[in-house]
Amino acid sequence: MKTSFLAAGIAALLVGAASPASAAEMDKAPSVGRVVSVSVTPPNDGDFRNGVKAFNACLKEHGGHWTWTLWDTVTGDGNVYYAATFGHKWADFDEETSADKACRSEFMSKVMPYLKKTRSMFMVNQPDLQYWQDGQYKHFHLYFLRIKPGRDADFRDVMKKIAAAAGKEKWEHFSVDEVRGGGKGAADYVVEFPFMKWADLAMNNPSLKDMLVKAYGQDEGTQTLNTLMDVIDKGWDQYVARDKELSYQPEKKSSD
Repeated sequence: MKTSFLAAGIAALLVGAASPASAAEMDKAPSVGRVVSVSVTPPNDGDFRNGVKAFNACLKEHGGHWTWTLWDTVTGDGNVYYAATFGHKWADFDEETSADKACRSEFMSKVMPYLKKTRSMFMVNQPDLQYWQDGQYKHFHLYFLRIKPGRDADFRDVMKKIAAAAGKEKWEHFSVDEVRGGGKGAADYVVEFPFMKWADLAMNNPSLKDMLVKAYGQDEGTQTLNTLMDVIDKGWDQYVARDKELSYQPEKKSSD
Protein backbone atom coordinates (compact mmCIF):
# COMPACT_ATOMS: atom_id res chain seq x y z
CA MET A 1 0.00 0.00 0.00
CA LYS A 2 3.12 2.15 0.25
CA THR A 3 1.34 3.97 3.30
CA SER A 4 1.06 -6.67 8.19
CA PHE A 5 1.31 -9.10 12.89
CA LEU A 6 1.78 -10.64 18.40
CA ALA A 7 -0.40 -11.75 26.31
CA ALA A 8 -1.45 -14.87 27.27
CA GLY A 9 1.99 -16.10 28.25
CA ILE A 10 4.80 -17.88 26.45
CA ALA A 11 2.88 -21.15 26.53
CA ALA A 12 0.99 -19.71 23.56
CA LEU A 13 3.94 -20.80 21.44
CA LEU A 14 3.00 -24.36 22.29
CA VAL A 15 -0.79 -24.25 22.27
CA GLY A 16 -3.38 -21.52 21.87
CA ALA A 17 -5.77 -20.89 24.71
CA ALA A 18 -9.48 -21.21 24.05
CA SER A 19 -10.97 -18.07 22.52
CA PRO A 20 -14.27 -16.53 23.62
CA ALA A 21 -15.69 -16.83 20.09
CA SER A 22 -19.42 -16.39 19.64
CA ALA A 23 -21.66 -18.92 17.92
CA ALA A 24 -21.96 -16.55 14.97
CA GLU A 25 -18.19 -16.43 14.62
CA MET A 26 -17.98 -20.20 14.71
CA ASP A 27 -20.63 -20.49 11.99
CA LYS A 28 -18.64 -18.19 9.73
CA ALA A 29 -15.56 -20.38 10.25
CA PRO A 30 -12.98 -17.58 9.94
CA SER A 31 -9.36 -18.36 9.17
CA VAL A 32 -7.55 -17.68 12.43
CA GLY A 33 -3.84 -17.36 13.09
CA ARG A 34 -1.78 -17.27 16.26
CA VAL A 35 1.25 -14.99 16.23
CA VAL A 36 3.81 -14.59 19.00
CA SER A 37 6.62 -12.05 18.94
CA VAL A 38 9.72 -12.86 20.96
CA SER A 39 12.55 -10.46 21.71
CA VAL A 40 16.01 -11.99 22.13
CA THR A 41 19.11 -10.14 23.31
CA PRO A 42 21.84 -10.29 20.61
CA PRO A 43 24.38 -12.17 22.79
CA ASN A 44 21.80 -14.96 23.26
CA ASP A 45 20.70 -15.19 19.64
CA GLY A 46 22.73 -18.32 18.88
CA ASP A 47 21.43 -20.08 21.99
CA PHE A 48 17.86 -19.13 21.09
CA ARG A 49 18.23 -20.45 17.55
CA ASN A 50 19.72 -23.72 18.77
CA GLY A 51 16.91 -24.04 21.29
CA VAL A 52 14.23 -23.58 18.62
CA LYS A 53 15.91 -26.22 16.45
CA ALA A 54 15.89 -28.66 19.39
CA PHE A 55 12.23 -27.86 20.08
CA ASN A 56 11.32 -28.41 16.41
CA ALA A 57 13.17 -31.73 16.44
CA CYS A 58 11.08 -32.77 19.43
CA LEU A 59 7.89 -31.80 17.64
CA LYS A 60 8.94 -33.86 14.64
CA GLU A 61 9.75 -36.86 16.82
CA HIS A 62 6.32 -36.71 18.45
CA GLY A 63 4.35 -36.03 15.28
CA GLY A 64 3.53 -32.34 15.77
CA HIS A 65 1.01 -31.49 13.06
CA TRP A 66 0.83 -27.68 13.18
CA THR A 67 2.97 -25.63 10.81
CA TRP A 68 4.92 -22.88 12.59
CA THR A 69 6.74 -20.28 10.50
CA LEU A 70 9.48 -18.18 12.10
CA TRP A 71 10.00 -14.70 10.69
CA ASP A 72 13.08 -12.54 11.28
CA THR A 73 12.43 -8.82 11.66
CA VAL A 74 14.65 -7.00 9.18
CA THR A 75 13.69 -3.50 10.34
CA GLY A 76 12.32 -2.07 13.57
CA ASP A 77 13.42 -2.08 17.19
CA GLY A 78 15.41 -4.89 18.76
CA ASN A 79 16.24 -8.46 17.82
CA VAL A 80 12.69 -9.79 17.36
CA TYR A 81 11.27 -12.96 15.82
CA TYR A 82 7.65 -13.70 14.97
CA ALA A 83 6.37 -17.27 15.35
CA ALA A 84 3.16 -17.71 13.39
CA THR A 85 0.67 -20.44 12.56
CA PHE A 86 -2.26 -19.68 10.27
CA GLY A 87 -5.27 -21.31 8.64
CA HIS A 88 -6.99 -22.50 11.82
CA LYS A 89 -10.55 -22.52 13.12
CA TRP A 90 -11.25 -21.27 16.63
CA ALA A 91 -11.89 -24.83 17.82
CA ASP A 92 -8.30 -25.78 16.94
CA PHE A 93 -7.09 -23.85 19.99
CA ASP A 94 -9.25 -25.75 22.48
CA GLU A 95 -7.01 -28.77 23.03
CA GLU A 96 -3.31 -29.31 23.60
CA THR A 97 -1.79 -31.97 21.34
CA SER A 98 0.35 -34.87 22.52
CA ALA A 99 3.39 -33.32 20.81
CA ASP A 100 2.83 -30.06 22.69
CA LYS A 101 2.75 -31.91 26.01
CA ALA A 102 5.81 -34.00 25.18
CA CYS A 103 7.92 -31.02 24.10
CA ARG A 104 6.95 -28.44 26.72
CA SER A 105 9.96 -29.18 28.91
CA GLU A 106 12.24 -28.93 25.86
CA PHE A 107 10.89 -25.47 25.15
CA MET A 108 11.07 -24.31 28.75
CA SER A 109 14.68 -25.42 29.16
CA LYS A 110 16.17 -24.60 25.75
CA VAL A 111 14.19 -21.63 24.43
CA MET A 112 12.51 -19.84 27.34
CA PRO A 113 15.75 -18.75 29.13
CA TYR A 114 16.75 -16.61 26.15
CA LEU A 115 13.50 -14.68 25.73
CA LYS A 116 13.60 -11.08 26.85
CA LYS A 117 10.01 -10.15 26.04
CA THR A 118 6.99 -11.78 24.39
CA ARG A 119 3.64 -10.68 22.98
CA SER A 120 0.89 -13.01 21.76
CA MET A 121 -2.30 -12.46 19.79
CA PHE A 122 -4.88 -13.99 17.49
CA MET A 123 -5.18 -12.72 13.93
CA VAL A 124 -8.44 -13.19 12.05
CA ASN A 125 -8.22 -12.96 8.28
CA GLN A 126 -10.57 -10.49 6.54
CA PRO A 127 -11.10 -11.78 2.98
CA ASP A 128 -13.54 -9.01 2.07
CA LEU A 129 -10.94 -6.32 2.85
CA GLN A 130 -8.06 -7.69 0.79
CA TYR A 131 -6.81 -8.45 -2.71
CA TRP A 132 -4.89 -11.66 -2.21
CA GLN A 133 -3.29 -14.62 -3.93
CA ASP A 134 -1.96 -17.55 -1.91
CA GLY A 135 1.72 -18.39 -2.21
CA GLN A 136 4.90 -19.21 -0.31
CA TYR A 137 6.43 -15.76 0.02
CA LYS A 138 9.89 -15.06 1.45
CA HIS A 139 9.28 -11.51 2.67
CA PHE A 140 6.46 -9.28 3.85
CA HIS A 141 6.09 -5.55 4.27
CA LEU A 142 3.77 -5.18 7.23
CA TYR A 143 1.62 -2.17 8.07
CA PHE A 144 0.25 -2.09 11.61
CA LEU A 145 -2.81 0.14 11.94
CA ARG A 146 -4.61 1.45 15.01
CA ILE A 147 -8.07 2.78 14.13
CA LYS A 148 -9.67 5.81 15.77
CA PRO A 149 -12.41 4.96 18.30
CA GLY A 150 -15.78 4.59 16.63
CA ARG A 151 -14.34 4.47 13.11
CA ASP A 152 -13.96 0.73 12.60
CA ALA A 153 -16.96 0.48 10.25
CA ASP A 154 -15.57 3.36 8.17
CA PHE A 155 -12.20 1.63 7.96
CA ARG A 156 -13.78 -1.61 6.81
CA ASP A 157 -15.87 0.20 4.18
CA VAL A 158 -12.88 2.04 2.72
CA MET A 159 -10.73 -1.12 2.69
CA LYS A 160 -13.43 -2.94 0.73
CA LYS A 161 -13.33 -0.11 -1.77
CA ILE A 162 -9.53 -0.27 -1.97
CA ALA A 163 -9.62 -4.04 -2.42
CA ALA A 164 -12.14 -3.70 -5.26
CA ALA A 165 -9.98 -1.09 -6.97
CA ALA A 166 -6.84 -3.23 -6.55
CA GLY A 167 -8.59 -6.16 -8.20
CA LYS A 168 -9.84 -3.99 -11.05
CA GLU A 169 -6.40 -2.49 -11.71
CA LYS A 170 -4.45 -5.72 -11.04
CA TRP A 171 -2.48 -3.89 -8.34
CA GLU A 172 -0.20 -5.36 -5.67
CA HIS A 173 -1.62 -8.25 -3.68
CA PHE A 174 -2.20 -7.64 0.01
CA SER A 175 -3.91 -9.42 2.90
CA VAL A 176 -5.66 -7.92 5.92
CA ASP A 177 -5.92 -9.44 9.40
CA GLU A 178 -7.85 -8.18 12.41
CA VAL A 179 -5.83 -8.36 15.62
CA ARG A 180 -7.54 -9.78 18.71
CA GLY A 181 -6.13 -9.95 22.21
CA GLY A 182 -2.87 -8.20 21.42
CA GLY A 183 -2.77 -6.33 24.72
CA LYS A 184 -2.09 -2.69 25.44
CA GLY A 185 -0.54 -0.83 22.54
CA ALA A 186 -1.24 -3.49 19.92
CA ALA A 187 -2.51 -2.69 16.44
CA ASP A 188 -6.14 -3.25 15.43
CA TYR A 189 -5.32 -4.49 11.93
CA VAL A 190 -2.27 -5.61 10.00
CA VAL A 191 -2.02 -5.14 6.24
CA GLU A 192 0.56 -7.45 4.66
CA PHE A 193 2.27 -6.99 1.29
CA PRO A 194 4.26 -10.06 0.14
CA PHE A 195 7.30 -10.15 -2.11
CA MET A 196 9.89 -12.75 -3.06
CA LYS A 197 13.17 -10.82 -3.22
CA TRP A 198 14.46 -7.43 -2.16
CA ALA A 199 15.01 -6.42 -5.78
CA ASP A 200 11.22 -6.45 -6.13
CA LEU A 201 11.12 -3.25 -4.08
CA ALA A 202 12.75 -1.42 -6.98
CA MET A 203 9.75 -2.10 -9.22
CA ASN A 204 7.94 1.07 -10.20
CA ASN A 205 4.45 0.07 -9.08
CA PRO A 206 1.67 2.66 -9.01
CA SER A 207 1.19 4.30 -5.63
CA LEU A 208 -2.02 3.69 -3.70
CA LYS A 209 -3.24 7.16 -4.68
CA ASP A 210 -2.48 6.65 -8.38
CA MET A 211 -4.20 3.26 -8.35
CA LEU A 212 -7.33 4.69 -6.71
CA VAL A 213 -7.47 7.65 -9.06
CA LYS A 214 -7.17 5.34 -12.06
CA ALA A 215 -9.94 3.10 -10.72
CA TYR A 216 -12.38 5.78 -9.51
CA GLY A 217 -11.34 9.07 -11.06
CA GLN A 218 -9.54 12.03 -9.50
CA ASP A 219 -12.19 13.20 -7.03
CA GLU A 220 -13.46 9.84 -5.77
CA GLY A 221 -10.00 8.28 -5.73
CA THR A 222 -8.54 11.15 -3.69
CA GLN A 223 -11.51 11.10 -1.30
CA THR A 224 -11.07 7.35 -0.75
CA LEU A 225 -7.43 7.85 0.22
CA ASN A 226 -8.34 10.80 2.47
CA THR A 227 -10.96 8.70 4.25
CA LEU A 228 -8.39 5.97 4.89
CA MET A 229 -5.92 8.46 6.34
CA ASP A 230 -8.66 10.04 8.47
CA VAL A 231 -9.74 6.80 10.20
CA ILE A 232 -6.19 5.77 11.12
CA ASP A 233 -5.13 6.86 14.60
CA LYS A 234 -1.58 5.51 14.39
CA GLY A 235 0.35 3.40 11.94
CA TRP A 236 3.82 1.89 11.67
CA ASP A 237 5.52 -0.53 9.31
CA GLN A 238 8.12 -3.27 9.33
CA TYR A 239 9.84 -5.72 6.98
CA VAL A 240 10.12 -9.40 7.89
CA ALA A 241 11.84 -12.37 6.22
CA ARG A 242 10.94 -16.05 6.45
CA ASP A 243 13.47 -18.02 8.52
CA LYS A 244 13.37 -21.45 6.89
CA GLU A 245 15.96 -22.87 9.28
CA LEU A 246 13.82 -22.20 12.37
CA SER A 247 10.38 -22.91 10.88
CA TYR A 248 8.56 -26.17 11.55
CA GLN A 249 6.82 -28.08 8.78
CA PRO A 250 5.04 -31.30 9.79
CA GLU A 251 5.70 -34.48 7.91
CA LYS A 252 3.31 -35.04 5.04
CA LYS A 253 1.07 -38.06 5.55
CA SER A 254 1.40 -40.63 2.84
CA SER A 255 -1.81 -41.58 1.05
CA ASP A 256 -2.84 -45.19 0.61
